Amino acid sequence: MQNGWPFRRLLSGTTLLVVAVLSAGLATAQTFDVTSFGATGDGTTNDTLAVQAAVDAADVAGGGEVFFPCGQYRLGDAGANRFYSGIQVTTGGITLVGESPGCAELLPGFTHGGVLVAVCPSFVNTPVRGQIKDCSVGLDLDGFVIRNLTLRDDAPAAHCFGYNASAAGACQSEETHGISVWRTDDVLIQANRFDSLGDESISLHSPGLIDGNAFYNTPGIPQSGGAAVMVDGENIVITNNLVTGTVADPVGLGCLQYACVNNGRAFAVETNSGLQSGNITIASNAIFDFDGGYGVLLSSSQNRIHSVGITDNLIDLGTSHGIRCAGPSSLCAEIGDVGCDPEHKCAFAWTGASGSPVAREGVSVSRNRMVGGVYGNASGGVGTVSFNENRLIGNAGRGASLSGSPLTIEANVIQGFEREAIYLLGLDLDEIGTSNVLVAENWIETRVGDTISDDAISMNSPSGIQCGLDDVVPGGVLLRSNHVLALGAMDSGMNLGRCAEYSALDNVIDYNGNSHYLATGLRNFKTASGNRVLCPRNLGMSTRHDGAIATDNVIDMCGTGLKGIEGVDNDDMTVLGNLVFDARLRAADVSGQRADCTLNASKATLTSIHVPFSCGTDGSGEGCVGDVLADGTCDDNALCNAGDADCTFLFDTDGDSLPDGAELDDGTNPLPSDTDADAVVDPDDNCPTIANVGQADWNSDGVGDACDLAAVPEPAESQLLIAGLLYLGCLGRAGIRSAA
Repeated sequence: MQNGWPFRRLLSGTTLLVVAVLSAGLATAQTFDVTSFGATGDGTTNDTLAVQAAVDAADVAGGGEVFFPCGQYRLGDAGANRFYSGIQVTTGGITLVGESPGCAELLPGFTHGGVLVAVCPSFVNTPVRGQIKDCSVGLDLDGFVIRNLTLRDDAPAAHCFGYNASAAGACQSEETHGISVWRTDDVLIQANRFDSLGDESISLHSPGLIDGNAFYNTPGIPQSGGAAVMVDGENIVITNNLVTGTVADPVGLGCLQYACVNNGRAFAVETNSGLQSGNITIASNAIFDFDGGYGVLLSSSQNRIHSVGITDNLIDLGTSHGIRCAGPSSLCAEIGDVGCDPEHKCAFAWTGASGSPVAREGVSVSRNRMVGGVYGNASGGVGTVSFNENRLIGNAGRGASLSGSPLTIEANVIQGFEREAIYLLGLDLDEIGTSNVLVAENWIETRVGDTISDDAISMNSPSGIQCGLDDVVPGGVLLRSNHVLALGAMDSGMNLGRCAEYSALDNVIDYNGNSHYLATGLRNFKTASGNRVLCPRNLGMSTRHDGAIATDNVIDMCGTGLKGIEGVDNDDMTVLGNLVFDARLRAADVSGQRADCTLNASKATLTSIHVPFSCGTDGSGEGCVGDVLADGTCDDNALCNAGDADCTFLFDTDGDSLPDGAELDDGTNPLPSDTDADAVVDPDDNCPTIANVGQADWNSDGVGDACDLAAVPEPAESQLLIAGLLYLGCLGRAGIRSAA
């Protein structure tokens, strides 16, 4: 069997191959019925030794199927130091299987916690059975399978010691665990049900596949820190699983004592064994109405985590918790929540600072739908991170708080967060921090009706060390083709520390009537080109960088904003080819020396007064390159007001037959005739703001595919639940139509 099961390079679609190979092997395997060895399955009698006898018989036979008829099998011993006193599997080629999904249950008999099914080459059973495991002895096992069984804790607080004795919602001993596997090649855990187990339902420390299982109300002890699935090793796939349910305090202590707040994880990648964990795929799972602390957590507490792919999952942490991933210490009071910890309610996060050369790298998160924020700091160093094509939905707290080197945040939809939608971490760290940042093609909506004003895209700025000791972000920061729509109060659309020297290209920042009185579309940019900023109440864009460049931007100040473009005490700034509508004070105001403010246009459509470009304040001619009169106002710019025939929103600056005002309303750019540069002019383009290859329109609705906001597929909740029930055999195919 060593070379027979292809787990080490599992890709999409290989589950069927694995099951086919497994089925072929089972056709000739000997079956050992646990009731033939004395197991009663009555839910009261302790069946541990009888079931173990069946397992040992399969061991002697060189492997086989240990069969559980429908019933309830009580496993594990009472007393301390009996953690591994459940079923012990010490030989490869063993399969544990229930008669049919849901009808054969394994229940705990522990009083101090324990593992219902443990797989390891050796256990220490003297002076008491299951005292410890000793997986350092013997050879690795060849293959283990468990399927069609239910592992359920019918009284989580009774099966551990000292619940609530020293800490609310926690035990003084270990809690009930489901399956724990060590030093075993080719593990298959498939089509099982786990319900209310106090700690980890599955702990896998070996290569394997966890496929098509359902986890309910887990972990059953709120403050155990447990997980539905915890993996600690290499070459592991977690796919097609369902995690759901809210865990109430088992003894009814209540939220005011913090016990009902669950700090568990749905899926956790750990390094507790001290070795690296990597080559792990978490794909096509549904974490639904889960009230734990994390949907997916990577913890490099003891060593490095690498090469993790998190793809095509639904991760929904519910509405009472799980939407406050990261935020200020005052956040809980602001939203009136009792006992919340903002960083413990994340759809996805990583923690820990161990490992070499960095604590985590090669993390890819793509095409997931998440209700709840994400958080990943740079502690211990960080390598390649990509966060692409996800849909992130929240309420309080921040959306995506991430670090990486390089870091890519691209083509995501981020909606409804009270704080920053994208928050860059690790820019303050030299060598091991964030570098080579690309934030591109994201659609961002702030929270509807929000009264707390924050930036949409921002960065962590520790006092005095914003970008490390050298004040430089290696590889730079590029913000490109993002669309920010304010549905509630918003300060800056994009605001990174002065040292970041970021470039902002072809972004849209639309305040939509929700501008804070100090709102500025872009702050502290080094290069701003092709951006559109709509209706800020303060500034269109502002920077302090010497040599900053602002070119070909369209800024509509809507008659309420003060200045279109501002340069603060910065020399050698270029302001070229910009179009500014209806600023109240200045179209541009640059206070440094040698500014080049030329070939711009200022249109004051709401007043009969010209709104000028003012660049340079010394009056000597050195302040503004185009200032022939040395009066501090640049020449070679077009100024007009409401009294001029060509100074209205009906004027067509780019000559594409679309008036400037109509282009601003439609989201296209009044300066070029082809906003998205795809060789199709705006009036003829079915997706004028995003390049759409071949004008593709799969549903013939007149809107190009690239402009459809349904870029991230959202499986219906009923479909996900039906798929899970079908997999577990709980719903016949005849029931699909009525359930859908």
